Amino acid sequence: MSEIQEFHVISGLPRSGSTLLSSLLSQNPDAYASISSPLLGAMLAVRDQLNLSDFSASSLIKEDEQLELYRNMIKGYYASRREKRKIIFDTNRAWTANLGLLHALSPKSKVIVCVRSMPAVLDSFERLFRANPFVLPKLFGGPQEWGTVYSRVDTMIQRNRQVGGPWIALKEGLYSEHSSKLLLVEYDLLAQSPMEVLEQIYTFLDMKPYKGHHLKKLSLLDSEKEKVKQFDDNLGAPLLHQLKADVRYETRNSVLPPDLLKMLSDLNFWNSMDGTEAKMLRAT
Repeated sequence: MSEIQEFHVISGLPRSGSTLLSSLLSQNPDAYASISSPLLGAMLAVRDQLNLSDFSASSLIKEDEQLELYRNMIKGYYASRREKRKIIFDTNRAWTANLGLLHALSPKSKVIVCVRSMPAVLDSFERLFRANPFVLPKLFGGPQEWGTVYSRVDTMIQRNRQVGGPWIALKEGLYSEHSSKLLLVEYDLLAQSPMEVLEQIYTFLDMKPYKGHHLKKLSLLDSEKEKVKQFDDNLGAPLLHQLKADVRYETRNSVLPPDLLKMLSDLNFWNSMDGTEAKMLRAT
């Protein structure tokens, strides 16, 4: 099997187009992309084990040996998944908070960051919950969290939860010394002009464009479909990674109350790109 030639990352906010982007990138026979992987979490767990549980353990493994360990974790995780695909896009929303690790592992790696207005992100989650009224998503810890739209939103934007965690990770990455690795892609633009977005992504990554992309009958790789369905079912959110048959941009009124919409709108810090070397593709 050929070696991995390029390793890049998809990160950003949930409900912001990462599954759509992964399905489009995977149409390229050289590229592998899917939903969030546990790879980064495994790396961070190893790092914690070396540095926290036994203070003498890290002294047994030099920095270059640790790099080799983490790089072998990448190779091992993708050995069977990628088949002959040489360009890997690992998806994890915590990568933007770990750009130093990414740079050490692969200095040429770049990050495609999917963003979307915070009111729209939470509206999308709320619609998902209301579409499954008999299923309790495991995103919540009990009635005090899932009982009302207010408690659901308050829970999800906490900094260690489903939306707040990626939000603060994005904030850290956007203003870090490695921010030039980031290309923010606004959901509205991806849904309106996916081919133009793909062209810009290929340019940002210095990748040869693929001419066979299409916008009909979208799906993830066949090898991923059953895993993704099981992932969503286990989470109690069976439609979480559902793709529409084709790309359609829809405008709709939010189901969130006006006071929540106002509060969430104040969280869109990326509307101003001052203080960062990141680039952004946004709808005009």
